[in-house]
Amino acid sequence: MAVQCSFGPFLMQCLYHMTLHIPLELCNNVHMDFYQLEIFLSVASHESMSEAAREFGIAQSSVSRSIARLEQGLGVSLFERSGRNVSLNQYGKSYFAYVTRAMEELSSGETVLREMAGNACGHVSVASPAHNLITEPIASFMHTHPDTVFRESFLPFERVRKELERGNIDFSVSFHPVNHPDFAWEPVAKERLHLLVSNTHPLGERASVSLSELKDERFVVAQTTDMHYFLVTLCRRAGFEPDVHVYSGEQQLQGPLVAQGIGLSIIPAILARRIERELQKPITRTVPFKEGYCCRTIGLVYLRNHFFSQAASDFRNEVKTYFKTLDAEMNGAPSVFDSEPDHYRRLDFR
Repeated sequence: MAVQCSFGPFLMQCLYHMTLHIPLELCNNVHMDFYQLEIFLSVASHESMSEAAREFGIAQSSVSRSIARLEQGLGVSLFERSGRNVSLNQYGKSYFAYVTRAMEELSSGETVLREMAGNACGHVSVASPAHNLITEPIASFMHTHPDTVFRESFLPFERVRKELERGNIDFSVSFHPVNHPDFAWEPVAKERLHLLVSNTHPLGERASVSLSELKDERFVVAQTTDMHYFLVTLCRRAGFEPDVHVYSGEQQLQGPLVAQGIGLSIIPAILARRIERELQKPITRTVPFKEGYCCRTIGLVYLRNHFFSQAASDFRNEVKTYFKTLDAEMNGAPSVFDSEPDHYRRLDFR
């Protein structure tokens, strides 16, 4: 259903300036209303004036006049016309992308306002650096918030800042502290790292292992996780460069490759615990490191001025509770986050 409302010329110019990033001084001749844009999108989608008229329940001549006024205001033709058929030309295709994005932004704004007023079931959008990292808190949350629309994205940390600034995600789980005045970094757990070996490897019988004992070993690394970074920095701290023999495209492939004796892997405690719990006849074994600094901190990153809907706020608390409970189980007591290990890179978000 079309939205039966219109913006005044100046407000429409401001909308273009803010949402489409068109300089305000270039918008002085753009006089249109919201209804015109809805009609434009309909004609472009159907490639037919008559179909658009049928969708809006108006005469085809009204659609034609609306498109004509829009093109006159913009100063360019947007469609190629062939009989009763119309199709976007190069100007129309470019404009279609901008208008679509503007409509999506306006829809997102309406959703936020409804959530602020408490009149919506809620939307939650989060980013995670690894698969299965927050599966359990998501499942628990959805049981208590069944009407919430939930979206989880797996993003490299380089994209997280942009998505946070755009408001596309509420927060992100991160393994690296963030140093920026506009962003909050909230550590929630310290996770020990373990060595993953085949059940026939001599180190598999050990209660713990030192990093220096691995200088002559080969390694299997999942490229989709931060484990390569941790492997390299930790081995360098122990005085050697790791011999990475296989770069795996998926984290799930590490276990089978290690089980076949191709190499060893460094994995986080959560994954190690899952392997031990799910495999009745383990083909691999996990061994903790002796060095206390062989760990990573799990934290949450978000914009300090970001509006959290009630649903997003509830889920953030769900994630914090989950990781803090896990932290106490893994380490015997809640961790203290007064400092980070020397091998940590603090992301400046510049």
